[in-house]
Amino acid sequence: MLKRNPDLAATNILTEITRLDKRMGGVSAHYEMLSELCHPNYFGHVGLFSKLDTSSGTVTFNDDIIERKTLHSVFASLMLTALARSDLRILYSAVRDVADLQAQR
Repeated sequence: MLKRNPDLAATNILTEITRLDKRMGGVSAHYEMLSELCHPNYFGHVGLFSKLDTSSGTVTFNDDIIERKTLHSVFASLMLTALARSDLRILYSAVRDVADLQAQR
């Protein structure tokens, strides 16, 4: 089946993110922001939930210190999920139609 339809082969998520970014712009930036947020590294913990007082070198942790751009990335991912859900409904319907046509053949 893949020999006849190579576009059905599995692809890496970054490939799809890049394709979406070319069509819509900004998708990669939001994906990277959310990846950093979810990954247990500096930005995900210290950078997101703390505030550095440069005069004293004191770090204060507070879950209210989430930057606006992070909230934008979360909102953007929710919007992309809604778009993907709509597209997948169309795709699933088309798959059923093709399967019916193949069965009739």
